[in-house]
Amino acid sequence: MKLSVWGLAKGRVAVMFWIGFLEWFSFNSFSFWQQLYYQDFIGLSPILTMIRILPMFVSGIICNGIVALVIGHVDLMILIVLGMALTAVSNLLFAVIDVNAVYWAFGFPAAIITVFGADFVMAAGSLFVAKFSPDEDQSVSGAVLQTMMQLGGAFGLAITTVIFNETLDKQSRKLGVEIDRAGSNAPHAAQESAYRAAMWGGFAFGALGAVLAALFLHGVGVVGERKSPSKKTDQTTEQQESTEKS
Repeated sequence: MKLSVWGLAKGRVAVMFWIGFLEWFSFNSFSFWQQLYYQDFIGLSPILTMIRILPMFVSGIICNGIVALVIGHVDLMILIVLGMALTAVSNLLFAVIDVNAVYWAFGFPAAIITVFGADFVMAAGSLFVAKFSPDEDQSVSGAVLQTMMQLGGAFGLAITTVIFNETLDKQSRKLGVEIDRAGSNAPHAAQESAYRAAMWGGFAFGALGAVLAALFLHGVGVVGERKSPSKKTDQTTEQQESTEKS
């Protein structure tokens, strides 16, 4: 890997790499803890849990259509900030969830909006790094973005698991319970605090991604715009002339 890919577009490509990392951190941790919340904390069956997660699938299909329609018209910064913010808010909804509330109050909107970040960052981010990378480095830049996303997902699960376990142990001790190795005897109140803490972790990293996008991607413009044949011809001519001069 050429280290120069991290300096492309005055370092903005590197910022996009880290935004991809933070997005997958927030999105993967949300998906994981959401499922455990339904199955282990509330005690729902796998089928009922699947039904509550199903809106993510539908929302993902809709998001892909939205991205295809707006990517050539909307500023990159707006797409990334919006996507990161929505993924962060989905974590926030579970961090402040009322455990006695109906699914439609917290669970449903969280499942709908969390996918926006994944789809927006994946599509817009891939186009961005390809647009600002030399032809010979486009595949490398895309691979680095994908790698950072996968690392973000792995780190997200690891870090939020540490947050969950530490909170569970601390809250259980406050309630006078020494939890076993599996944590199966943890009080219900301690479990609730642990799930909230894990979701707060996902929210924090998602919000950080939105802040990075707002600070460093301002002025990038539209990355999915189509170039007319005349513009492409002019660019090709300019490249040929510069090559001949050199």
